[in-house]
Amino acid sequence: MDKLIDHLSSEWDALSQAPLDFVIFSVLVLMAAYALARWRYGSVVEQLRATNETLRERIHLKDEQVDQYRSRALQLEDKHMEVVDTTEEALRDKALGVVRGIRDIKDKYHSAYEEATINVSRDQEDRHDDDDEQRQLGAADPLMRIMGMALGEYSREYKVDAILLRDELRTRLSEYQPDPMTHDMLYEHPTNFFGLEGVATDLERMAKTLTSK
Repeated sequence: MDKLIDHLSSEWDALSQAPLDFVIFSVLVLMAAYALARWRYGSVVEQLRATNETLRERIHLKDEQVDQYRSRALQLEDKHMEVVDTTEEALRDKALGVVRGIRDIKDKYHSAYEEATINVSRDQEDRHDDDDEQRQLGAADPLMRIMGMALGEYSREYKVDAILLRDELRTRLSEYQPDPMTHDMLYEHPTNFFGLEGVATDLERMAKTLTSK
């Protein structure tokens, strides 16, 4: 800045003789400086604006998730209180209803699974490139998809009720000994059709034991 002032002072005589040129030159310099600054910092401003928008969207999503979790927690608490306050006969009937629902899922998808297994076996017999690992993995996709659909339906429709009923039934049946294969994690992740049947069988045994005490 000092050098600029010194330069202007030394050239003042020349500038004073052409004031209009000086004004035009000054305006051009200012416009160039403004354009340079806008180009230099414009992208930074845009990045900050985009970052702020992203943060706002994340905060909004977090708020929605909190509301969903709160709603689910209230629903779960209501279900839990409903089970706790249920009479033994009503608890048995509710448990047996869940057992029927789980077995309906197992039977429905097990038939589709067996049919898909037959189709996969026929496809493998028709082909001779049994060493094609990628093809063998692809042949298993229909089986995995059917199993995933069965476990997904159990998770949506019956898992919460099955766990709540299990806990309440075991509270009332203090001497009940579940099958060692029917561990608590099986209710969370049955894994396959045997797991679904294990959950159904465990609930059924407890429900029938409850009313035969």
